[in-house]
Amino acid sequence: MPGRPRFPVIVAQQKARVKRGLRAWGVKATAVLLLFVFATILLRGNWLVALFVTGGGIWAWVLYTARRNWQIRAAVLRDVDAMAEEQFRAYAAELLKAQGYAVHRANRSPEWYGDLLLTRGKIHLFCRLYHQPGKVEKSVIVGALAGMHAHGCSRAMVLASRPVTPAARLYARQYDCVLIDRDGLAHLVMQHRQGHRVLAFPREETASIRRRK
Repeated sequence: MPGRPRFPVIVAQQKARVKRGLRAWGVKATAVLLLFVFATILLRGNWLVALFVTGGGIWAWVLYTARRNWQIRAAVLRDVDAMAEEQFRAYAAELLKAQGYAVHRANRSPEWYGDLLLTRGKIHLFCRLYHQPGKVEKSVIVGALAGMHAHGCSRAMVLASRPVTPAARLYARQYDCVLIDRDGLAHLVMQHRQGHRVLAFPREETASIRRRK
């Protein structure tokens, strides 16, 4: 609920994620600098040409990576969109199990949304799956919060294969509901297919997600 304190592990996870990001950027910056120095030596001290060659190569690599990721993401979303509701529920359960959760089918839900109960250690979440036509509205978040209280869970989650309306996104943030939208789902599937145990939830949603060593 609004104003309630965050879990202690959340702050620690945020700090660890920031440190990993800084280390990654440091390694990349060092690699670029070494590449520039090497190019300058090969070009006999002509640093302007070396700078142009290095910058052009990096830009080409960035464009190639972005285009490749876009193609992979589009293929992932096509696969998800082609799933029936029951197939989507089973696949979502598989993805969440790969994150280390014990997954159970909820049995007190008044409506069929493919609700799941997630448990890992002392963390208990009520997860509402949304694979119906149309955008995720505020009512879906309200239903997830109601399911959380009905099942005695500590947090609610909505895992959706559809876009989310701004009102629903704001409401989820206000009531501390974990929200995995269409883009987040695509990223989760891509990482899962690569064998990684990681999900880029925004902010505190990373609390219980670990990277596979």
